Amino acid sequence: METVMEPDLAKAPELRAAVSAATPLLMHAIGESANRVKAEWDRRIDEQGRPVIHLTISEQRGKAQIDLSPEELANAEKAQWRFYRLWSDLLENALSQRLKTLRAIGDAQEN
Repeated sequence: METVMEPDLAKAPELRAAVSAATPLLMHAIGESANRVKAEWDRRIDEQGRPVIHLTISEQRGKAQIDLSPEELANAEKAQWRFYRLWSDLLENALSQRLKTLRAIGDAQEN
């Protein structure tokens, strides 16, 4: 997995450590496809002024993103669940796009 940590996040030692610890969990959630995935981690501020970790995963089929609180990321079980969901969202979006393409091809062949 290609992993990119944005400079603003890398400057925060506690967040950088949390991301480093969570990356193997993300790789496990993605499974064998992990070598084709790029993970981009960034630090953002939510509506209440709290720091959140923004994660975008991408690969040839598309991308998906989530915001995680530092507490969610520190909880391995919760982080793992969120990563499975994120990967599922990416695959679901990719499948939806492929179905649209196939339907368009089928419609064009009928006309």
